[in-house]
Amino acid sequence: MWLAYVELGIFAAAVASAFFYQHWFLTKTRQWFRVASMLVLVALCIHAIYQVANRDELQEPVWADNARTWSNAPLDVWWNYRAFSDYNEAIETSIRMWNREVGCEVLHPVPAAGLDVGAQVLILSGSRAPCGHDEATQVLGKDDNMGTWLCASTAEIYVQKVDWEWSAYKAFAHEFGHVLGLAHDPSGLMAYPTTTDLVLPNRKDAKALRARYCH
Repeated sequence: MWLAYVELGIFAAAVASAFFYQHWFLTKTRQWFRVASMLVLVALCIHAIYQVANRDELQEPVWADNARTWSNAPLDVWWNYRAFSDYNEAIETSIRMWNREVGCEVLHPVPAAGLDVGAQVLILSGSRAPCGHDEATQVLGKDDNMGTWLCASTAEIYVQKVDWEWSAYKAFAHEFGHVLGLAHDPSGLMAYPTTTDLVLPNRKDAKALRARYCH
C-alpha cells in the first residue's frame, strides 16, 4: 500500500513541477518526451488510485495459525433446530451470507431434530465438553458466550447464550469465519470484539476464501 502513496506523491510533484516550469517544459523538451511523460504519470496515478480503492482486497487475509483447510467443501453444518429454535433464522442467514460473499457454497445447513450424522460443523449447547474430551482440541475463537473448537475431524461451535437476534447473526457468522480458517482481523466481520456496523467479511477475506474453496 505504501507504493500507492509514493506513486501519488510522484504524480503530484510532477504536475506541480510542470505547472511552475511549464514554459521550459513546453519549449525546451521534445514532443515525444512530453507525451511519454504524461502517459507515465497518468498510468502511475491510475495504478495508485486502484490500489487505494481496493486496499482491503489486495491485502492478505489473517489466517488462524491452527486453521484447517477443508478439502470437502461445502461443509455440512448441523444443529438441533428444536434446541436452537431461537437461533434458527440467525444461523441460516449467516450461512447464506458466507455463501453469497465467498461466491460458492462453502457451508451447507443440515438442521435436524436428532443427532448429527457425519456433519463437519456442529453447533452445540455449551453444557457439552468440546470434542467429547477424547480428541485434541484447538481453540479458534472463544469468549464467555460462544467459542469454536477444532477437533480431529469436525469443528464445534459451542453456545452459552446470545442476547438478541441481530447479535446472534453476527456471532454465528463470526464463528463460521473461524471454521473456514480466518483469525481475528481489525476490519470486517472478523474484527473482535464485533461492533454493530461490521456485519460482512471484508473483501480480502472473501477473496481468499473464494480462492481456497471455490474450485
